[in-house]
Amino acid sequence: MPFIVGLVVVTLVAAGGGVGLSMLSPASEDGDHGPEVSSHSTEKKETDGKPAKEGQQVSVLVPMKPIITNIGKESKTLIRIESILVMKAEHSDKSDYMADKISEDILVYLRSISLRDIEGALGLLNLMEDLNIRAAARSEQKVSEVLIQSLVVER
Repeated sequence: MPFIVGLVVVTLVAAGGGVGLSMLSPASEDGDHGPEVSSHSTEKKETDGKPAKEGQQVSVLVPMKPIITNIGKESKTLIRIESILVMKAEHSDKSDYMADKISEDILVYLRSISLRDIEGALGLLNLMEDLNIRAAARSEQKVSEVLIQSLVVER
């Protein structure tokens, strides 16, 4: 019985925190929620019937081929990662070339780490940060983010 009461209290506190944070988030009155994201398109898109604003940044999502390799010196441990590049639309003409170069860089990086480096939530955050830094450096800041679609580790 005390477990159920504790669970209900924690649930109510979490719900209240979520409502409180949603009330604090800034939302503009014109419905502008940040940069528009499109998939392989460089032209301005209309959002909810409104044309894209002139100063608004349009991003392109570039899917990457899955990367499968062993992790570091552990030849029996394999990792498979699928990811997407978020890049500025004006650089989308070189997207396939950049995706290949960044894939090569990610492959080299994954071979240099150990399984301990990516364990847990902190390890996943460090992995995402390292991939973002490597992608930005490889693309000369044309890639703004690497999104991880799936990550599978097999021992």
